[in-house]
Amino acid sequence: MKYGDTITQFRVEARVAAALTWAIKVMVVSPLLRDRIETWLYQWERRFLTTIQYLPFKECDLATATFAARTLLNGKEYQETGERVLAEAT
Repeated sequence: MKYGDTITQFRVEARVAAALTWAIKVMVVSPLLRDRIETWLYQWERRFLTTIQYLPFKECDLATATFAARTLLNGKEYQETGERVLAEAT
């Protein structure tokens, strides 16, 4: 899909990633489609993590951050992840 700018792509793809992660989790996709989705999610994660480093803080709205977190933290232990993030921040 073509986007008008990086920020729009960043926001839209975070929402798509969250929806695709949920579709995999509730097993509503075929194995072939699951493989394709997982490939796209892997590529999205790399794009997202690169973009977030250069994106002005004010451009990352709460909804986008929430959708991205749901995807990036899927299947992870939230408490352990939070403690690790806090340890790195100090």
